[in-house]
Amino acid sequence: MIPSALRYIIPFFFYNYDITIQNLEGLRVRSVGLPAWRAGDLSTVFQSNGKIRRVYDPLTAGGRGGEVQFANNVIPSNRLDPVAQKVIGFVPNANRATVDVSNEGNWVSNLPFFMTGTGGLFRYRNHVQGHNLDEDLASQIGLTGVGPDAFPRFNIGGNPGFTNLGQAGNHQRLFAFTNFEYTAHFTKVSGSQTFKFGVDYRKYPGSELGHQTASSVFDFANTDTRGLSPDGSVIAGTGRT
Repeated sequence: MIPSALRYIIPFFFYNYDITIQNLEGLRVRSVGLPAWRAGDLSTVFQSNGKIRRVYDPLTAGGRGGEVQFANNVIPSNRLDPVAQKVIGFVPNANRATVDVSNEGNWVSNLPFFMTGTGGLFRYRNHVQGHNLDEDLASQIGLTGVGPDAFPRFNIGGNPGFTNLGQAGNHQRLFAFTNFEYTAHFTKVSGSQTFKFGVDYRKYPGSELGHQTASSVFDFANTDTRGLSPDGSVIAGTGRT
């Protein structure tokens, strides 16, 4: 015989799904140089102090301190690296005119960002990849021997500054998390007393595959194009990446 207290117990379950979407915006300011610089004309490359940045020809060095400045601070077109010229094609033109004499911060963009979140029993998957993953941009710009997964990273030094090109890291990253939560609650009534108890089990398995610099990183400095005194000391205000 089934006790009367158990005859009317009705099993039930519930499922809940929540989602939140939030739109954000981010203001980005970058330094992209001037159109003339792309063609090798560096006659308007001014430092933050207003003085021109003189560029020396490393092929004219007959000895320490023998470098000669490029005429009018212009690099001849036949001396421009073909890979660099293709890379520059991916750089947007300046769209901000009100800047200082160095032309730093002459490009601005207000980019939208989207954030999503879920609650309850859910699976979270995030795939971060470089620009135009399947296009092998490294080969398109003339680089060989590097991975095809992303646009290579170019770190550019010097004064005035020029924004580094390419993603700094996480060129190809895939990570996924499947979160499980099992909850059971029980209630026992005994006379005038009520007892509640239960269990909550949660599991957070995850996996990740990441290529931090899938298509290599290239660092450039102004060492080769700066001027040197006969004693080997660097002439101030010279050299450009």
